Amino acid sequence: PKAIAFYEQASARDPNYALAYADLANAYVLLPYYTGARRSDALAQAKENALKALQLDPNVAEAHVALGKLNFFNMDLAGSMREYQRAIELKPNYATAHQWYSLSLLEMGRFAEALAEIKRAQELDPISVIISNNVANDYLALGDINSSMEQSKRLIDLDPNYPRGHEALASAYLKQHRYPEAVAELQKAINLSPTDSVLQRDLGFTYGRSGKRVEAVNILNQLQALYEKQEAFGADVAGVYAGLGDKDKAFEWLEKDYQARNGRLARIRWNTPFDPLRADARYVDLLRRMGLEP
Repeated sequence: PKAIAFYEQASARDPNYALAYADLANAYVLLPYYTGARRSDALAQAKENALKALQLDPNVAEAHVALGKLNFFNMDLAGSMREYQRAIELKPNYATAHQWYSLSLLEMGRFAEALAEIKRAQELDPISVIISNNVANDYLALGDINSSMEQSKRLIDLDPNYPRGHEALASAYLKQHRYPEAVAELQKAINLSPTDSVLQRDLGFTYGRSGKRVEAVNILNQLQALYEKQEAFGADVAGVYAGLGDKDKAFEWLEKDYQARNGRLARIRWNTPFDPLRADARYVDLLRRMGLEP
């Protein structure tokens, strides 16, 4: 919110300053992730400012990156990829362009290419915690649990108060069925970011997998209430149902995100709580309807 206020001041002082609108667009893109802001309102503002930036200067890489993320949210992965590629062409050393391009590659199942892009982003911005987190996630998607764990621990050393570092380490523990360690890391993450529905989902999934059904159901009820307020996604609820072994309910909630054209749904391809669903024909069907190869 503070960044948005300053970018608005910059654009007010110079209404022809394209970069101010582009950066304002990216601030709005990220706003729902970190503040619980209403997604539809934030993304509408992001689109308006990104288009304004490109109207003033079609070669502003930051505006293409914002449109790339907006296309991703609207389940237009091909359009997302085009925008990121254009941003990288315009500004090859722009770490965020490589980072967000990597995420789209990850959603498409192109894990090795995704790792190459995120490693490039890390070379450009070695102390970025979110980029380091993405590196850990890429390793995990590739099945390299040891490298993912090593990266996660390095990230926690870099910033012990960054919740995603603890989440990434928990995901590695989950792959090894080390449930007590996973719960401990997720509880640390939630203490640092109590309103993060993804962290709640991961903890609910872990409780479900480890046989703590009462705890899992409590989180499930909380996430369903948050979903009604647009503060959680259908996939968050689905992840807990997957942990509880209720695949029918899991796919029912994933379908809600599909019908809402929520591009974040593509993360079921690599997010750990959806591991139990990937052998199901409904998972393959869902990917295909999103325009993704199984």
